[in-house]
Amino acid sequence: MGLLPGIVPVKAAFSAVSALVRAARPGRGDFAGQLRESVEARFMAHFDADKNGTVTPDEFPGEPASFRRWDRNGDGGVTSAEARLEMTLISDAARARKAAQESWDLHDADRDGRLTRAEAGLTKKELSALDTDADGTLGTREWFAARGLKEGQ
Repeated sequence: MGLLPGIVPVKAAFSAVSALVRAARPGRGDFAGQLRESVEARFMAHFDADKNGTVTPDEFPGEPASFRRWDRNGDGGVTSAEARLEMTLISDAARARKAAQESWDLHDADRDGRLTRAEAGLTKKELSALDTDADGTLGTREWFAARGLKEGQ
């Protein structure tokens, strides 16, 4: 079996995944983009009941306010392109939220739910600008707000 018996199965698995990725993106394709397009196609197939190329308010699975956000041009129907855009924005927001949370976890060394100036690595002036409740520390609400996010968003 060789000196490192686990290497062959791992290498075979990596090769299989690499082949799938190459197959999913011919040429210079974008794997994440193609995955979004696949999700978008399933969204349209599932919710566009009359198969006219748009999801109407009656077909849309969410609240009216959500529909208005998805219907970017306000024509009363969510097209495939609008669905793709909204899914991209949702994906980007999730990545931003995850990055902010990971950054918080990294900085909150004592895990007390507050960042001191030293933990945050900020000057007094920088801390003061972000410290909206003027308690001399940053809470998660202030940390996320500084990144344009709402806590729990």
